[in-house]
Amino acid sequence: MLNKFFIFIYDNGIYDQEVYKYFFNNAIQFDYYEEDMLRNNIGCNLVIDKKNDILIDVIPFIPRMVDDITTLINIHEYVHTLCLYKNLNKKYKDSVILEVLPMYYEKLFAMEHDSDILRSYEAKLDDITLNSNDKKYLSALKICYQLLDGNKKNNSFKKINRIAKKLSKNIY
Repeated sequence: MLNKFFIFIYDNGIYDQEVYKYFFNNAIQFDYYEEDMLRNNIGCNLVIDKKNDILIDVIPFIPRMVDDITTLINIHEYVHTLCLYKNLNKKYKDSVILEVLPMYYEKLFAMEHDSDILRSYEAKLDDITLNSNDKKYLSALKICYQLLDGNKKNNSFKKINRIAKKLSKNIY
């Protein structure tokens, strides 16, 4: 599965050697299918100097990649890390973009590896987001689908980020 993960991030222009090493060197991994209680903790834990709002560290809490679902989750968290890495030791500011891009690449992976399991998993994630009433996540999902509708294969990460930022100004 690591090979599938690597091929996806490389082919979609989101591979960064430094971030890739950082992601796996800082990650805490667990067995997704045997440790149910840990699933709620999936994500990138941010270490922020509260006094100055400086982002000190990003610690991904991810499942070991054993299938398409766990690979998709890792892609989502890798993109979070990719977005946050450039802001290490800088003032942290939360943004809807920090959710849009991970959602976008996660859905792109699901589309590229289309299966009943991934369609079902993505539908479940969308339902959770839609039922959350959290404006940030609802906006991120809306922007994500706009990006997917307008996606022209091989857009660079920078271009997708730029388009997402423009869309977020109109929505969020």
